[in-house]
Amino acid sequence: MEKESGTELALRFIAFRSVPYRSGLDVHEYLDDALFQLASPGGVDTGAEGEIFTKTFDYLEAALGDSAFQRWNGASFTGKFLMSLFEVIATGTSKNLAALDAMQPKDRNELLIEKAKSLPEEPTFSQNSGAGVRGTTRLTNLLPIAENLMAP
Repeated sequence: MEKESGTELALRFIAFRSVPYRSGLDVHEYLDDALFQLASPGGVDTGAEGEIFTKTFDYLEAALGDSAFQRWNGASFTGKFLMSLFEVIATGTSKNLAALDAMQPKDRNELLIEKAKSLPEEPTFSQNSGAGVRGTTRLTNLLPIAENLMAP
């Protein structure tokens, strides 16, 4: 897999929050369509989405730092950036901001760390991520449950 740019990751984040993914649609087609929808007049409230983006990644940075999207091996977060973890952790965290805002920072950090550690063991996540799983399958099965997987 080619390395994604920060711009593509930001697009994925906003698209997954704002433009429903239609099952079976090629991921890059979906992202192209989402970009046009988001860039159209009235496509996205950039102020609100900017605040959500900033708060989501501030919380993830505070809790997980550079290891936010790496797999937990039982002792530490290690390895390369995993798109499946990014999609679920970032999207799910963003959709739980109200509950996360209500938590004390220490409790919020502990919760996000525990969710990131346990996510690969969650059956639906493990069956729909990793080598050999197509992006269409991954998005179809994981985006709808990201919010629940990251819920406090």
